[in-house]
Amino acid sequence: MNKNQFLVLFVACFLVACGAPEKLTEDGKKNLSEQIAQLETSEAFNLKGKTPTEELLYLLELPTQMKSATLIVLDGQLETLEASGREKEANELRNNRQLLLKAMDENMASYVESAAEIYEQIFTGPEIARMNELYRDPVMRKAVSTQLNIQQKIIPVAETWGQKVGKRYEELLSEKSDKD
Repeated sequence: MNKNQFLVLFVACFLVACGAPEKLTEDGKKNLSEQIAQLETSEAFNLKGKTPTEELLYLLELPTQMKSATLIVLDGQLETLEASGREKEANELRNNRQLLLKAMDENMASYVESAAEIYEQIFTGPEIARMNELYRDPVMRKAVSTQLNIQQKIIPVAETWGQKVGKRYEELLSEKSDKD
């Protein structure tokens, strides 16, 4: 798992553990897991990229990962707005989710270009070429292309884990305060 995939998974686990919604919205829109599962993979984008580094980022499904992470953060924001009684703002944000995804798609190429510059500061040309070769391998393609599906299935596991961690944390705090 690369850094981007780990970051998306970590954010997903953290937000789910903190109570990100897993239900249908009032207007019947799909829940977060279903939305993430339906994100288009980078096949919808130009996989060739302008440079070998950009091509690598498309092979790594960076556009889909960014869209997934954004949906996760968006649902966290919705939860916060609703909890603070700002229903009107939450509904506006929820109702305009597709516009946000469209804006991301329209600006994805420039994001990939900028991200490629960072990768090029870290990896040499031969390393990028080798990674491109590796990520074209059918097993690696499967690993990358199924990542969102795997993450979707991990969300309930992360939620259970987060509840256990939260419960244990409260117990440890209680034990600490008893000793003080």
